[in-house]
Amino acid sequence: MQKEFTKALGEFFSLLHKIDRRLKRLEELEEARAKPSSNQSRLIPLAKWNDYHDYPTIPSLRFIALHRHKNGANGFFRKVGKQLYICEKSFFEWVNSKNKP
Repeated sequence: MQKEFTKALGEFFSLLHKIDRRLKRLEELEEARAKPSSNQSRLIPLAKWNDYHDYPTIPSLRFIALHRHKNGANGFFRKVGKQLYICEKSFFEWVNSKNKP
């Protein structure tokens, strides 16, 4: 009975160790996803923008996209088929250029 218990306990701790390693890997992946590489920009689907960034909201982005020929936002919108993508690096450059005095 005691041997079975220690065996079960050993298996339990082994599973806990595997779970811990997977959680650490998930945290690493989430951190990597949050930080874009400096030399390459991501194309993010407009509908999934808030999975990566809190600002601006999707309705705000749709408004910007609708008036992109007037507001100079043509530089960061990319249309692939019917889907609209945002070039992340270009978007933040555009936002910074709008905030300069």
